[in-house]
Amino acid sequence: MKYSLFFVLILLMACKNDQQKTGSEKSTIEIKTPLEKTTYYLIRHAEKDLTDSTNHDPNLTEEGLTHAQFWSQFFSDKSLDMIYSTQYIRTIQTVIPTLDETKLQLTFYDPDKLYSQEFLNETQGKTVLIVGHQSSIPNLANKLLGKQQYKKIPADVYDNLYIIVFESDGSKNGKIETKAYQN
Repeated sequence: MKYSLFFVLILLMACKNDQQKTGSEKSTIEIKTPLEKTTYYLIRHAEKDLTDSTNHDPNLTEEGLTHAQFWSQFFSDKSLDMIYSTQYIRTIQTVIPTLDETKLQLTFYDPDKLYSQEFLNETQGKTVLIVGHQSSIPNLANKLLGKQQYKKIPADVYDNLYIIVFESDGSKNGKIETKAYQN
């Protein structure tokens, strides 16, 4: 009987300690990275038309369309498995030539919700292209790497290529190629 009472007291104390944890401690989720080599190519959309400041979803400029063709040629030998884009005209127009080249299906994503265990599981062992925006691309690169390595892309820069690689040993590395596209 003494031991039963002692066991119940220990159990109650453990439950009380768990209840005292803050909401942020309870909701912290550890996201596990893939164990197969996975490569993420992240690019910002190409040059957009800035002539109408009230248009929040502009088309690409002629230079932007040429830039999109460059990306298609660049990725033609990368053996892409998946392509993600936001639902903005400029990101879709940036990726259309690559979709035509690869015959892959486009997956739309919400930049605030993409990084998750489900996303990592879905892309594990794959080579993935993600087209986004001046803040969402470096933010995603930082989340993938698990550290703050990249800053917001300047408004007039459209040609950076972020390459994030998860190795099968669990290590991660990232690099950025600036001026990947030169007109």
